[in-house]
Order: sequence, then C-alpha cells, then structure tokens
Amino acid sequence: MKAEGKIIEKAISEGESQNGPWSRASFTVGDKKFSTFDESLIKEFNPGDYVEIVYGKSKDGKYNNITEMKKIAEPEATKPDKVMFGKEIIDKIEEAKEQSVWDRKDLRIAKMNALTNSASLLELIGVPKGITKDEILVIVKEMAEELLKYIYE
Repeated sequence: MKAEGKIIEKAISEGESQNGPWSRASFTVGDKKFSTFDESLIKEFNPGDYVEIVYGKSKDGKYNNITEMKKIAEPEATKPDKVMFGKEIIDKIEEAKEQSVWDRKDLRIAKMNALTNSASLLELIGVPKGITKDEILVIVKEMAEELLKYIYE
C-alpha cells in the first residue's frame, strides 16, 4: 500500500529485547501513523518532510509498517498561498472593475458575502466592551477584505 503527505509528528520509542536494544519511530502523516525500526529512516525523516510511504499491515492489523519511504516534492496545491496587502488588494479590485458587467456583479456579490460572513464571525467571537459602532464597522470591513483576498487570489 502507498500513502503520501507531510510528516506532522515523529515519535521515537526505545527498548530492549532478547536481540538487544531497539528504536522504533512512529511517523504521523495526515491522520495515519506509520512505524519503522529502520535506523536510517529514523535518522533521515522529520516533521515537515513531504514523503511517499510504501507500507504493509502488521500481522495483527494494528500497525502500518513502513517498507519504503522517500522524500518527494510537495504539490503546489498544498503550499500556503501568497497573502496580499494594501495596494495589491486595491489593484485587484481596480482590475475587477474593468472586467465585464457580469464579473463586476460577481465582485459585488463576493463583497456582500464577505461582509455578511465577517459580521457573523464577529458576532460568534464576541465584541469587546467599549468598542464603538464605527470601530466595529472598521473591524468587519478589514475581515471582509481578508476574505476577498482569499477568494481572488
């Protein structure tokens, strides 16, 4: 069987058996744990590495035993997006204004949804006492801009 993803956690257990001391690493990738006693794998791989794992089930079916593991390039879709600020947002909105009427309507809908969702989120997390209505409006607008950045990147 195969799996791939970013190593989230690495845990090392050590002990002693009739054959001498042993070390076992347990790697968490996604929501699964994979184990190995292979010292070279234990030393080479760490949290943050994006890997492809070939594994088999233990006899009792409890463990995913690594038979092979290698680092691979992380797919672009899993890398964090670039965040825009200030002028970049304004440029993006100006660019959108120059598009067709349908696209501008789409932008207005996106803005309204972003404002609505921002207000709802603020309502969920609560507004600190002493904040004026004008300050609340500024907070909601800033949250909406962040949502718009996410939509239009």
